[in-house]
Amino acid sequence: MNMSIDIKKAKVLFAGIASLILSVGIARFSYTPMLTILQSQTGLSQSAGAWLASTNYIGYFVGALLVATIHDIQLKDKCYRISMILAVLSTFMMASSQNVWVWATLMFFAGASSTGGVLMSSGLVLNWLLTNKKSAKLGLHFSGVGLGIIIAALLPEIARSYLTWSQLYIVYGGLSLALLYPALAWLPKPIHAPNKAKEKNNMANLPSARFLTTLKLGYFCAGVGYVVNATFIVAIVNQALGQGTQGYLIFILLGIAAAPSPIMWDKISHHIGNLNALVLACLLQTAGILIPAASSSLPWLLVSAILFGNTFIAIVNIVMTMSGHYSPSNPAKMMAKMTISYSIAQVVAPMVVAMMTAHSLDYLDGLLLAGVVMIGGTLCMLRLKFLDRSTSSIIELARCK
Repeated sequence: MNMSIDIKKAKVLFAGIASLILSVGIARFSYTPMLTILQSQTGLSQSAGAWLASTNYIGYFVGALLVATIHDIQLKDKCYRISMILAVLSTFMMASSQNVWVWATLMFFAGASSTGGVLMSSGLVLNWLLTNKKSAKLGLHFSGVGLGIIIAALLPEIARSYLTWSQLYIVYGGLSLALLYPALAWLPKPIHAPNKAKEKNNMANLPSARFLTTLKLGYFCAGVGYVVNATFIVAIVNQALGQGTQGYLIFILLGIAAAPSPIMWDKISHHIGNLNALVLACLLQTAGILIPAASSSLPWLLVSAILFGNTFIAIVNIVMTMSGHYSPSNPAKMMAKMTISYSIAQVVAPMVVAMMTAHSLDYLDGLLLAGVVMIGGTLCMLRLKFLDRSTSSIIELARCK
């Protein structure tokens, strides 16, 4: 019986990982290594490249808003399954046109679908773990983002010399189609309806409004740091070192650092507490973002990739895990509320970078701005430790469960 449950748990966790590789790694992150290829093969400008990134994050923002308004976990499960199919279709269809407006539309839907992996599958996996009295940690689940980055970065590195940009997107689509089955078939539909009384009791344990506002502001800043680096790092490195393979190798290294990081930071959080871990991760991410703005030498860029890759998913994992413990009967709801601030940053930041590049600045200047914003975000996370001692106690208890 225990073996049967363990196999079931493994399949559920793999379903979540597959959903993240599909919807985030491919549908979202394939654009990062493809950006320089699209610029060289289709004449896509720096400004247009940044605006396209913004449409992806507008879709993510809209998706997060949608998740926040859905209270029925059964409906959320249906939306999750639709989002996975949408991720596959939007990836395939990127190869069908060279029109920027078509790309923008597809990237909007790809962004909306990525909430299926980050929010809905995370909430459904956490719900299953809690229902089946398993350790409610999402570190292994979020490793799918790092694995997705590795896959997204390796494909153009291996095949760009003999495949065109449209053929590369067809291959991406084929990979996403292969992941669709486990993402849908191995994640069970939730069978327990939310307990409204229990949820009301959980809501009574929420932190103070001031604590939540500060956390959202810090998470917004983390979103700015994440999106600028993750979207433009390949272009930044290639611009600094010349049009070679260094940018793709940096992105692969970033993914390699990201894949085990949620599991590692789960252990760190357990030993030093969620808030301490959050502050530490923000400090390291800030350093990782600012290094390329200070030095363009390859060794320092490698250090930057490792620091950033090791921490950006860790920050999401810690905040999502904390949010899930606030509302265990419907964890995706609180996750979505937190993600709205993160996704607003993902919409605004590429737009700001687009405007900067239209005024004779470049992606590296945008990275410097993101680093400054991350300093502010780190200070917000540090302030949480001194805002509400009772809240801190609640969150620290959550990490032990």
